This record gives sequence, structure tokens and C-alpha cells, in this order.
Amino acid sequence: MAADFEFVPKAAKPGQDVKFLDRSTGPVEEHAWDFGDATASTEPEPSHAFAAPAVYRVTLRVKDADGNEDNMTRLVPVSSSGTVPTGTTDPNGTLPLPPGSMVFDKPVTVRSAGGGEPSLAIDAAGAYYVNPPGALYKSTDGKSFAAVTYPRTISGDSHVVSDKDGRLWISDLEGTGIGAGPAVVPLLGPSSVWTSTDGGATWAKGNPAASLTPFNDRQWVAATSGGTGYLLYRSCTVPLPIGCLAVGSLMTRTTDAGLTWTLLSSTFEWTSFPFADRNDGTLYVVQSTGRGISVATSKDSGSSFTEATVATRHTDTGESFVAGAVDDAGNAYIVWSDADRGQRDIYLAYSTTKGQSWKGPFLVSASVGTHVFPWVAAGADGKVVVAWYGTDVKGDPNTLDSKASWYVNVAQSINAHDAHPVFLQSRAAADAVHVGAICTSGLACTGDRDLLDFFVVQLTPDGRAAIAYAADGSTATTKTLFALQTGGPKSR
Repeated sequence: MAADFEFVPKAAKPGQDVKFLDRSTGPVEEHAWDFGDATASTEPEPSHAFAAPAVYRVTLRVKDADGNEDNMTRLVPVSSSGTVPTGTTDPNGTLPLPPGSMVFDKPVTVRSAGGGEPSLAIDAAGAYYVNPPGALYKSTDGKSFAAVTYPRTISGDSHVVSDKDGRLWISDLEGTGIGAGPAVVPLLGPSSVWTSTDGGATWAKGNPAASLTPFNDRQWVAATSGGTGYLLYRSCTVPLPIGCLAVGSLMTRTTDAGLTWTLLSSTFEWTSFPFADRNDGTLYVVQSTGRGISVATSKDSGSSFTEATVATRHTDTGESFVAGAVDDAGNAYIVWSDADRGQRDIYLAYSTTKGQSWKGPFLVSASVGTHVFPWVAAGADGKVVVAWYGTDVKGDPNTLDSKASWYVNVAQSINAHDAHPVFLQSRAAADAVHVGAICTSGLACTGDRDLLDFFVVQLTPDGRAAIAYAADGSTATTKTLFALQTGGPKSR
């Protein structure tokens, strides 16, 4: 059984009936239509009139007598002229590229090998810094990258960010390492943080005991302005050559760009991620467990936190980190992957109350298939960009075969904190980044973990999306690539 449908007319005016025609195959017993405007129908072939101009994401879910389900989503343009605006075809082949979708330049190679899970920072001058493990590359135009000084000779779980003042921050493990050459692996130890005020030419090393514990793992850094930064890390009771047995996550704070650190009193779930409002200093820590997702928020530089529940279920705690961002108006957003409707999808939730309450989750990924490793960037009020790896093959990403080709999917919303946000999905690059399974279990992986565990999208000062990601195609060599938005609406 496979869900599918058509609709006529191909574009409508507000208030005009659109007829939806079921083209599903197999013995369908139940139909469930979601018109993307808070209305629904269970008729096999309903008609529906949309009230306002927009691009609506309409989803048909079908079920057979045995309870098997499938779904299909298509975009329905509604405009005052009742015509289909000019546009191109989305390379993923499952959705038309909506008018006004983002367009990206041809990706450039940043690093030709060893390029899994790159982080990305963009400074106040618009320079790009891509940080695959153990290296840092800089570009001023997004077209060519050159290596700059990296403060560590041995690297693990590195993460680069830029604060409001343009200062770069890099966190990395402080272990001594085992192995030799490119195979060297850092032994877990405390984490250090380095900062640079000259675009990575020179680095000031913070206190090597930034984490204030002898062993830790998967450290993240967040920074605001004036030398204030935060380090969140997994505190380990039993260190291992790769990874550790963690009891939870701890956070330290610096107000002097890393020279001294204070251990904060709050303890977080072991799977956590920090992000901050660089304008007013509000600090957020996303926590995800099998019980759900919550966000702890601090308005006093981490001295105290209040916690709010975002989702009461989260089946994919091992699938990806829950990333977050704050827009220029102070609204907060988080994104994650979850298997909630018969496939793994990307979801978003938002807060317009500085984390005191959250709305969502809202479905971001519009296509049938499997979607993992999301990241979010936020620009002007209500404008966000979400990027993730996606394939049109449904199933467990850890066991998919060579029929699964993965691509960098990207979706933009210009009304992300409305009651019904609309996301326009396309691809950032035409070529597949990976073929076959993507292992999402981190250190517990027994299969293909060539892409490692995440990749990053950020926004330029003028609101264009920039993406640093990993790709190995069908080979065993993992590259770091960079894609920059060159057309379509900006997010600032």
C-alpha cells in the first residue's frame, strides 16, 4: 500500500474549492486528510477551500484493514491570482519546489577526508569557520576555504561558535590521546575552551579545567557577549578510550573569555544541548530522554533555571541531538527527530515567552521517508531554517540498505511562531551525501557511522543560510562540504 493523491486546480484563489483525488494503491480502508490550516477530513476525496493566500502543506494518511499505514504530503499554492507562481523542480522529486524557496550555490569541499560532524560559526563580519574534528577552516566569501591555526593537536567532539562581539570560541577534549597519525583518538579528560579575537590567527587558551571534572564527554559551548560563555558536558564516572559512562551533564560559566570558570549548581540529563540569546543573555538547555523533551531556562546567567516540558514522548533519543536557536526578536526554537507517524520525521517547537511555555511540536519534514540529524538557525522575528539528512526510503536508518540515498534537506519558515507555521522544503545540494544505513546510536554504533552524529546550519548577518555537512556518497572517504544560499528569501 502506498499513499498518493492529486488536486485540482493546481493553484486556487482564497475561498475557491480544491478537489483532492485519491491515487493511493492497495486496499485502503481509512483516509485522514490534514489540510495544513487546522482543518481535516476523513472523506476519500474531499473538497476544501483555503481562506488565505499561502502555500499549504496537505497530507493524506491511509490505513488498510490490518492497520498498515502510509502517507503523502504535497504543497498546494493559494494566491490572489489563482495561478501557479514560477518556480523550478525540487531535486528530491517528491514535492514541487515552492515559489520563493531557498536556492544554494554548488557545494565546495572544505576538507577532503576526516570530515564528519562539522560545526560552523559565522562571525559579525560574515566570515565562515568550519570545524570538522581537529581542524578549522576559514572563508570570507563562502567559495574557498583555507586552514587556520587549530589550538589542539588531538581532537574529540570539537565545537565552534561565535559570540555577539565576533569572538570565536572552540571547545575540545583535553585528553592526551592514543594511537598514531590520523588514527589517534583522544582519551577523555577535562575539556578546554580557546577563544580568538582575530579570526583564528591566534588563540587564547582558557583554563584547561573548564569542565572542573577529571573526565567528560560531548562538550558544547555557548557564548553571548562581553566574554561570557558556557560549557555543557557529560560528567563521566567511568572513562573509556572512546566515550564514557555518564551520570548526567554539568555546566560551567566564564565571564572572562575562559580564563576562569564557575561550576553551576544545576545538573541536566546526559543528552543535553545549550544555546543562548546573545542580546539579553537568556540561557537555554534542552534535555531529551525516553520520557520526552524539556527545556531549562535561566535569566540570571545560569545561577538558577526553570524547566518546561516541550514533548511528553521522544522515541529517538539516540537518533540525534535536540538543537536550538533564538531569533532576533528573542523567540526560541528547538528541533528534533522522532518516529511519530509511521516514519522518522523532523519536528519543531517554539517559545515566545523566554522558555516559560512552549508550543508544538510542528511537523517540519514534508516528504515521505526517513529524516535524521536536524539543526536549526534563527534570523529575524519568526524566520528559521532547519537542515537535516533525509532519504525517501522509510525505515530504521540504522538498517536501511543501498536503496536509501541520503540528501541534505532544508526547510524555511517565515512564520515559525504562528499557530500553524508553514515550512517550504527543498535540497541544499543535488548529490547524495550517503548511501545505505546511517548509524544513529553514537558510540554504540555497530554499523556505518561515517557521517558521525550531527551537522550545522547557520545564518549570515544578512540572513542567508550556510550549511557545513559531511558526505561520503557511496565511498569510504568522508568529506566536509559547505553550501551557501544564493537565492530565494533571506531569513533577515
